[in-house]
Amino acid sequence: MNRPLICATLALLVACDRSAISGPPALVESTLDIELRQSIGPWGVLPIGPMPVQNPALVSLGQSLFFDKILSGNRDVSCGTCHDALATVVDGLSLSIGTGGTGMGATRALGSGRRFVPRNAPSVLNTGLGFFYTLWDGRVNQEGGWGGGTATFKAPAGVVFPAGLANIVAAQAMLPVLNRTEMRGERGDVDI
Repeated sequence: MNRPLICATLALLVACDRSAISGPPALVESTLDIELRQSIGPWGVLPIGPMPVQNPALVSLGQSLFFDKILSGNRDVSCGTCHDALATVVDGLSLSIGTGGTGMGATRALGSGRRFVPRNAPSVLNTGLGFFYTLWDGRVNQEGGWGGGTATFKAPAGVVFPAGLANIVAAQAMLPVLNRTEMRGERGDVDI
């Protein structure tokens, strides 16, 4: 870890530890806010804006789909299998283990005759904050980028996204279920 990141982390910890600070709360909070802004300002850190109101029915549907193994070809893996909600929504592995494996997250084991997914499962925390690309190489991206982007998404070669997708997360979520190693299953499997 580099020194500026360590300093910023320590500044945040100190700012959060009110028990170590004496004085009137309003004065302390103001001083800490100013000091923290000065410490992290050079990195261009900005406050996160308010999140748009979410449709509760869509949130419930998304939660159900995220943990439902029926989306996979062999009905043995869900998004939540690799994006472990108990481990910052990652699997903690260098290379993920898709269909045919056993266990969840970092304890997932490769099944007999199976191969690793050629990438890991990155965290899905904060993906709803308005990113204009997703996946490590940005191969799923929103045309127009930050701010002026339209709801048109560019997909990897050979994939056509349906019209009407609401956001980049909806577009990206379609890819693992199409991938044989991740969720679809190998030829000769159940392949539903």
